[in-house]
Amino acid sequence: MIDTQKNKKQKAKTVKTSKKLSVKSNNKMNKHEINKEIEAFIDYKDFKESKYSKADIEYIQNYEGAGGKASQGAKGRALLDEFYTPVYIAEYMYKLAVKYGYKKGHILEPSIATGNIIKPFYDNKDFKSITSFEINPYTKRIAELSYPKIEVFGEYFETAFLEQPRYVSAIKNKKIPTWLKNYPFDLVIGNPPYGIHKNKYSAYFKAKDRFKQVETFFMYKGIQLLKKGGLLVYITSSNFMRTGLTNWSEKELMGEIAEFVDAYRLPKVFSSSDVPTDILIFRKK
Repeated sequence: MIDTQKNKKQKAKTVKTSKKLSVKSNNKMNKHEINKEIEAFIDYKDFKESKYSKADIEYIQNYEGAGGKASQGAKGRALLDEFYTPVYIAEYMYKLAVKYGYKKGHILEPSIATGNIIKPFYDNKDFKSITSFEINPYTKRIAELSYPKIEVFGEYFETAFLEQPRYVSAIKNKKIPTWLKNYPFDLVIGNPPYGIHKNKYSAYFKAKDRFKQVETFFMYKGIQLLKKGGLLVYITSSNFMRTGLTNWSEKELMGEIAEFVDAYRLPKVFSSSDVPTDILIFRKK
């Protein structure tokens, strides 16, 4: 959660202006320390209600996920979840989406982080709308500032399928499974979190929709939000492709609503992780 106003005041004292930010002058800082400095800077700018300059935005885009940075001082669940997609991979995913039929349309990014994956679409003005989710308040702020024409919800992706405003029960309308105004989407694209699907909202889903792994939950529910013929393009753990019959029932459920189009095994992508990854592409039936 973002700090209280009192803590923001204390943090704000540490950062007076972007010209003094040590990320530009002190190459001895590790990436976690740079992240903390950027957080302090965002707190300061927002507390002062200051406008962000182009240089400020370029600076805060240096923020990286906490994933793999335990040895640098990072803590919490983010160590498992926050591995941000390099821009060159995002550009490749953009080309794949176009190759397999995406044309300027409505895009959903269910875990946008700082926005790298939607950057090629945004730079090329190749979208009608971009809707996204992000639970880290700092990366949410960075995405909003970097790409002002997109919509970023500071909620778990799970809430897209739960009744507003309390998010404690599933949406009852089976024909329209979400409150997202741009549903159905032409493209769902992203880098979902990996691991056991257990968070503050997972228990509100029936067994069929709960899924053991959070990445397969993101796949299945992402496909549900597509229009017929729409594409899902994810970079995700290679476990989905390598584990064969593991979680086969979940894979069968996905096969009922989508066809598997293509897959690409990647070399090491994330500097702070050796987890093997694939790009997977599905088309909704």
